[in-house]
Amino acid sequence: MSHFRLRARYVVLLAIAGMAAFLWNQATRTDKPDLPAELFVVTGTVESYRTVLTGSGTGKRSSPAVLNLVKLREYPDQVEFSIEPPSTNGVAPGTSVRFEMREDPWPILKDAGSYDNASYRIFVDGATFDGTVHYTAAEAQARNDAAVLQLRSISALLWAVVVILLASLAWRQRVFLRSLRQPDGVSAAVDRLRRIVYRE
Repeated sequence: MSHFRLRARYVVLLAIAGMAAFLWNQATRTDKPDLPAELFVVTGTVESYRTVLTGSGTGKRSSPAVLNLVKLREYPDQVEFSIEPPSTNGVAPGTSVRFEMREDPWPILKDAGSYDNASYRIFVDGATFDGTVHYTAAEAQARNDAAVLQLRSISALLWAVVVILLASLAWRQRVFLRSLRQPDGVSAAVDRLRRIVYRE
């Protein structure tokens, strides 16, 4: 019984193409729309702070991520704001905060008081703690844009490598490509392709 194995060059080619597609998909998932002309602002005092490990992404292939969550005294207890903490120690209760958000949080804040068993998380794009700006929505957007650009640049480079490898393989097998043009050479060409791609 014959056993066939893909040659290493084709395995490498498929691996590079797979990585390029994965990085481009990650960039698409990471990308955020441009900031609106006017941001939504919530102010208050920290009631509690906690970190949780949760899944990010959708589907079965979600990866773990750490969320830093705070509750504010002025709003329902079911609402938590997801932030970037100002230090590794988090945020102390009693800290006054000012949060910037690209999406309107007020419908959630109003509805939260009507549903005791529900929980809500609002993602913060910019945060100020006790009058000190920790990060702004514009800075967060700039970091996100830079990360997306980096992922797409690496993906484009890998796709370029794939194209070069394909061109190189096509050039190496020019005899096979020529043989396809000959009606009586199709069978021989197919046999040659099998020997090129697989190794007995």
